[in-house]
Amino acid sequence: SDLRDLFSRRYDRDSTVGIFGDLLIKWDIPGLGDHCPDSFVAFGIQNKEANRTEFSVAAEGTRPALIVEVVSPRYRATDRVKKVRHYATAGVQEYIILDRRKQRGIYVDEIIGYRLDGEGQYLPLIPDDEGRVFCQTVGVWMGLEEGKVVMVDATTGERLLASWELQAQLLQTEQQLIQAEQRAIEAEQRAAKLAELLQSQGIDLNQI
Repeated sequence: SDLRDLFSRRYDRDSTVGIFGDLLIKWDIPGLGDHCPDSFVAFGIQNKEANRTEFSVAAEGTRPALIVEVVSPRYRATDRVKKVRHYATAGVQEYIILDRRKQRGIYVDEIIGYRLDGEGQYLPLIPDDEGRVFCQTVGVWMGLEEGKVVMVDATTGERLLASWELQAQLLQTEQQLIQAEQRAIEAEQRAAKLAELLQSQGIDLNQI
């Protein structure tokens, strides 16, 4: 997904940050059941490249700092209500909910965010004027545009690009270079033809 791709690109060179999706989390809190979120970010990872079948908080020695759930209609109440309590109990620093639903035939995008306070309770994140919320754990503003997740680096203000967007940019740049080369060749050919024409008229270019 774009979500995991964006995070993976952001932390590609950091061996201590793990980006996971659809991976079962086994908590270290008695009575708290397992969860399998759409995406999560964990800092302080020991073996980033390991092929995990689950994420055991006790074994990893760290817990997810940020969890992002993409709401499906079937599990809307679970994602928007139950998991808010569960993830707060689990000590997840931030929880982001991406919800796209139909209202009166029109799709409505909504992003909801929570951050733990000093007492281990979730406080809602207030969206900015563009409807984005600030994810402190990863240093980005996150929002939804036509159902697609958008992330902006909070320090530089630059939008993070997914792999497919970067490839599209590269392809466009290559095409522009090819077109520029073609125009240069055509200009040389026109110049050569003009020189031939002038010479045929007895005009010496060196005398001009």
